[in-house]
Amino acid sequence: MSQSHALHAGAKLISLVDTVPRIQSSILEKGSSVLSQLMFKPPVKKVAKNTVQHQHSVVCRPCTADDRNAMVDFMTRQFVTREPLMQSVHATTSNSRMFVEHCIDEALIQEASFIARNEDTGKVFGVRLNAIGPSSGIEMENDFGFYINLIPRFLHHMEKDVPKLLGTDSFMRHVAICVEPGAIQCGVATDLMKASAKHAKVNGLKNMVAMCSWKLPYKLAQKVGFRSVLRVPYAEYAESLRCEGEKAMEPFLSLAKSEGVAHTMVRDV
Repeated sequence: MSQSHALHAGAKLISLVDTVPRIQSSILEKGSSVLSQLMFKPPVKKVAKNTVQHQHSVVCRPCTADDRNAMVDFMTRQFVTREPLMQSVHATTSNSRMFVEHCIDEALIQEASFIARNEDTGKVFGVRLNAIGPSSGIEMENDFGFYINLIPRFLHHMEKDVPKLLGTDSFMRHVAICVEPGAIQCGVATDLMKASAKHAKVNGLKNMVAMCSWKLPYKLAQKVGFRSVLRVPYAEYAESLRCEGEKAMEPFLSLAKSEGVAHTMVRDV
């Protein structure tokens, strides 16, 4: 081997020896990073009693007056625009707001409703409005506009005989439930339901009552133990409004085609 070749080989060897510690250091750093990720557990945020915490600081808890405005905005944007009964009466975020505010204010007074909310950002992921006992019917004394007025009238028709059917007025009455589309099938609705059922049991109520205006909630209610105690075909209800004209009948004739019937459902506590 020539002297130049020997010097060149020696330089390569020195370079390789110098590189090995750097490779080892890099491997150790990466290994340490992976290990730290595997061992790291994000802190669990403590929440108040009777609440359920989801990922990203979403907590299911009783509604309070501080939630009122966020609840109104959420229900007008998410519930009104998606619920078939509301859509059948041409409800919008603007013309239904007074009715939504009334329902939420009544629910807050009775302190039996629940919200799933990110306590860090304030974002609402779900709301379940409940009331205790039969409706007072006070909403029918208000004027929410011709079409929106049809909603409380129909709800009264579906619920007025519940105390007689159950033999008691000791029940929780489901008013509305809505879950953020991106949170559907993430357990939010389930936790809102469990919180409501627990509240009913703790307060000595005998039953939970829900009016299902379309097919999906009817099927979901059956899965969690609700049974139908009243079945009202929309076409039949529309016919009862004939003396008020086609304008009053039209929403329910539309629902007769898409949904068929509405159900009043009951579950034992």
